[in-house]
Amino acid sequence: MPDNNERPLSESGVPAIDKIVSSIDTEEKARAKSELFRAMIKQLNEGAPIAPVSASDVKQLWDATRRMNSDMPPSSDVRIGLAVYAAYGFEAASAGPEQFMPIQWRHRLMSALVERGVLDDYKHGEELDEKVFRAAATIPCNKEDIGETMMPLIFAQISAEDAQKAKQEMLAGGYDPDKPNIDRKFLDWLRRSETGPL
Repeated sequence: MPDNNERPLSESGVPAIDKIVSSIDTEEKARAKSELFRAMIKQLNEGAPIAPVSASDVKQLWDATRRMNSDMPPSSDVRIGLAVYAAYGFEAASAGPEQFMPIQWRHRLMSALVERGVLDDYKHGEELDEKVFRAAATIPCNKEDIGETMMPLIFAQISAEDAQKAKQEMLAGGYDPDKPNIDRKFLDWLRRSETGPL
């Protein structure tokens, strides 16, 4: 067995190890990321738009998530760390929250639309058209849009009685929760992208 001569792991000279060690946050870095994350959530909650991102980042997260779910079926009591996403090829997982969070939010929006069948015309087997990733990466959106995409999925997770009551209250207020505005908004944006630059 080789002798490490008491060298710290950070001086291994092995690129993979060096990358892992360099990504470990110091207490100061972790605190700064936490503060940045809180500020981003506050801005989102105050109605700030979600920043546009690269379509390739959305696609990488989509592909990584699908591969992970195949290898490790999702479980409500298990959380997956960003290092796992990075190991599955999602490069932005090692970026700061200012880059990662907009990608994640936009991916969540797109994924919910896929799960509900809104994007079936743009799906071929398990593959999505590239234009779906471009639209997800660039559509003007905010927390209201994210909330709308999640609403039908949330209704499916609560009791039928509670879901029906909530839907009736929304209908009485002039909003049809079975036809979220984001569905039409996303499809319109996607179709516009087919006819020219966004």
